[in-house]
Amino acid sequence: MRLNNIFCCSLLSIVFIISCTQKDKYKDYNLFIRNNSSQDLRVISYKDNIEIDNILIGIGERGLECNLVDVRRISYSLCDNLDSIKFVFPNDKGYSCSISDESLCFGDGNPENGMAPWYLNDKFINVSGDTYEFTITQEDFENALDLP
Repeated sequence: MRLNNIFCCSLLSIVFIISCTQKDKYKDYNLFIRNNSSQDLRVISYKDNIEIDNILIGIGERGLECNLVDVRRISYSLCDNLDSIKFVFPNDKGYSCSISDESLCFGDGNPENGMAPWYLNDKFINVSGDTYEFTITQEDFENALDLP
């Protein structure tokens, strides 16, 4: 009888450990920024106010690839712990999206209504499977803000 109890407890422990290590709630994602405007787009990413990357994305092209492994949400903040991204058009207008200040970001500056790259929203387009593009449109170019 005691042996059966030990066996049952051991079996339950093994089942519990195996179920806790499954990765079914986590996914791998690929993120890109797609430039669908009529102008080239400069994308500058920052971490702790230090420039990490500065790339030019041509018309109809995509860039700033980010591969997220075993995550629960889509966000550029998970890419090298970025905390702000600037999107700058040739006329020096654009958008500055910071985790702490979205007043110069896409949308109305209200994080609850915004279109920042920090969380899944209408600017992220699922292009295939687990690949998403944060899409910059012609309307974004036309409504671009004066940047400091």
